[in-house]
Amino acid sequence: MDKRDRMREAIDAFGARYDYDMSYQRALLDAAPDSFEAFSRAQGLPHVRKYLTADQHYTAAISMMQAEDCGDCLVLNVKMAREAGVPGKLIEALLERPADLSPVLADVRAQAFAVS
Repeated sequence: MDKRDRMREAIDAFGARYDYDMSYQRALLDAAPDSFEAFSRAQGLPHVRKYLTADQHYTAAISMMQAEDCGDCLVLNVKMAREAGVPGKLIEALLERPADLSPVLADVRAQAFAVS
């Protein structure tokens, strides 16, 4: 198995894990392998949360997806938040009742909207 096959396998595994359409990444890999490698190296950056709790991190991520109106990205981040142990009540508040967020998480949400 060559490097490109391993990359396709990783793309497919991520798509299957989250039931997420990864066709855009497969197309990028096929059309521009070097660009795909640069793109894939940057993919991990949004998941670095050295100073944030999972609740804070996913409050920011979900809020940014809401601000950008990216439905598929929002669904993906909700799945990832659940997998990271973010409480369902927090996810529900983010999606349906943001006024119920704690002051800290409300500030995180406001900052995410401000930079989106």
